[in-house]
Amino acid sequence: GFRVVIPVEFAGVLLKEPDALAKFPVTIDRRAAEWVLSANGRVTLKLEDGSLREFNAGPLPEGDFRIQGVFLQDHPNFTNAGMQQLRFCDELRTVTLSLLTQINDEGFASLEACSVEFLTLHKCTGLSAGACRTIAQWDSLIGLSLESSLDSDDVLNGFPKAGRLKQLTVHGSGF
Repeated sequence: GFRVVIPVEFAGVLLKEPDALAKFPVTIDRRAAEWVLSANGRVTLKLEDGSLREFNAGPLPEGDFRIQGVFLQDHPNFTNAGMQQLRFCDELRTVTLSLLTQINDEGFASLEACSVEFLTLHKCTGLSAGACRTIAQWDSLIGLSLESSLDSDDVLNGFPKAGRLKQLTVHGSGF
C-alpha cells in the first residue's frame, strides 16, 4: 500500500473532519511530479501495479503512484524553494540535476529526507564542498556523480568516511 503524507496546511482539516482524507485528491508525490513536469523535467513513476513509467509531459496517470526518479534541467522554477516539493517523496531513488546554478546547499538539503540512492549533479555550481561531503554521508546514497559542479578538490577530504557510498565520479570540475 501507499502512505499518504498530508501537508501541514491540511492537518487542521483532518482534525475537524476525520473523513477528509478520503476527499484529499493530491498526494505529495503527485504535487511534486506536477511541479517537475511544469518546468519540462522528467519523472519516473512507480504505479499502483508496481510497474515503472517515465513521464516528460502530462497528464499524469489516475490513482496513486510514487516518484522513483527525477530529471531536472535549468529552469526558473528550480529554486531552493521549489526543491522543497521533493522533500517528502520518500521513494525517490534516482535524481539527476543539470545546469541548476541557482540551487545552493539549502536546496540540495531538501533531498536528504528522501531515499535517494543515485545522485548526478551536472554543472550545479551552487553546491559547496561542505554540502557535498554531507550529501555523500546520506544513509541511502550509493552513487554520486559530480560533473563540472565543483571548483575545489577540498570536497574529496570528507569522502573516505562516507556512509554507504560505493561509487563516486568526479570529472570536469575545476581541479
